[in-house]
Amino acid sequence: MDKQFEEQLEFLNNRIIESLQNAGVTPHIEGNLFYEPRKPINLHLDPGANLKRKRIGQAVQNRCQMFEIGINGGHSSFLALYHNPELIVHANDYATKFSDFNPQIYCVAACEALCELFPGRFHYVFGNCLSAVPQYLKDNPELQFDIVHIDGNKDTYTQDFHNLRPALTDDALVIFDDYNIPRVQSQVNELVNKNLLTQLPEYDRYTSERYSNDILGLPQ
Repeated sequence: MDKQFEEQLEFLNNRIIESLQNAGVTPHIEGNLFYEPRKPINLHLDPGANLKRKRIGQAVQNRCQMFEIGINGGHSSFLALYHNPELIVHANDYATKFSDFNPQIYCVAACEALCELFPGRFHYVFGNCLSAVPQYLKDNPELQFDIVHIDGNKDTYTQDFHNLRPALTDDALVIFDDYNIPRVQSQVNELVNKNLLTQLPEYDRYTSERYSNDILGLPQ
């Protein structure tokens, strides 16, 4: 990590931790590109997701507008915004408490931190992705995305793609997180089999690591 990356990541993490501590709840988050679940949030990145992070950093190069479903702690958006200083990110999260996790607290804090770190480049909308995302696109019909990152409810990936499809450019990249999960694989594979998405030679599929993602394009 270079110094600027480390400083900005520390700023984001501190805001998350402070929000949870101030609310009197356990300072941990669930599901993350940088850290193992329930582990301390710090500057030591989980090596199990090294390739996953590298692929996202590569995919956002030369892209202009990104939509992300599943903000969580904001780390995927942070990674994308950091690796491409011209990128603008629009993102959605349900931000609702579940089990002993409190995204209604830390997701809000993460979004506020990202807005401060990247002024004018991060926009967010809270709500169920199945309704909030279509409404956001309806309210902002001028938006076109050349990259999307789908990382929300693992059972709604197909519908998430269809909801975003009208706003995608012809050369858009579609990143599906957690391709190592069988129900994610089946949804993604079905989209490929129906010729709605196509595999790209520069992004080989892999499931050998603990975490993985699949990066696809639209048929040309």
